[in-house]
Amino acid sequence: MRVEIWLDLVCPYSYIGKRLFEEALENFSHREHVHVTYRSYVLYEHSLRIQPSQVVDGLFANWNCETKEEKMNQLHTCAQMFELDENCFHEKQLVNTLNAHRIIKYARTQNKEKQMVDRILKAHFFEEMDIDQLDCLQVLATDIGLKEDEVHNILQTCKYTSDVRYDTSEAKELGAEYIPFIVINETYGVPSLYTPEEFLYILEGCWDETAERVAHKQYKETTYCSAEGCTRS
Repeated sequence: MRVEIWLDLVCPYSYIGKRLFEEALENFSHREHVHVTYRSYVLYEHSLRIQPSQVVDGLFANWNCETKEEKMNQLHTCAQMFELDENCFHEKQLVNTLNAHRIIKYARTQNKEKQMVDRILKAHFFEEMDIDQLDCLQVLATDIGLKEDEVHNILQTCKYTSDVRYDTSEAKELGAEYIPFIVINETYGVPSLYTPEEFLYILEGCWDETAERVAHKQYKETTYCSAEGCTRS
């Protein structure tokens, strides 16, 4: 099962949503068959931006909360669960992450995509590092074992820029109004934050539906042949 997660690396909602999804995935009985890809969404490269601090109502539309205050309490509970500083919702957002996303694209070619995503998120939210600075990204990339000279060459060019911008454009075409935005098997869109229990329910439903569709397709397309010819049942 293929899962794509669009996120930005300085958006606290992206970080929380990613962690909530991972909590669900840990309890998913078919998790070894789930392939997760991280897709880029650059919030602050241009003037037209999704403002994370202004979309609480939309993000938590599916949570069982009656008031905005209750939603914010839920949000801060999640932040505490993952040891996020309360200031992350106000003081750590206005950072251009284009170069950070470019390095993640390179890391994917080296089978280190998740390690790079996790390392950058840790650097931003817990280590007060400036992930928009090239020297910082150089350090973070070598931390996870990427080749120093290749990382340097990428950072000094525009390589993977078009891939990052394509991801952001595709998310908008798919109707993503908020991030994180999750798509399962290129069919099922999950445009909001969910609790781990709700994510697990979604994963199980998608798995069952996919298995049923595959079984039905295989049955319909089975062809039996003999000396007298072939028949399809």
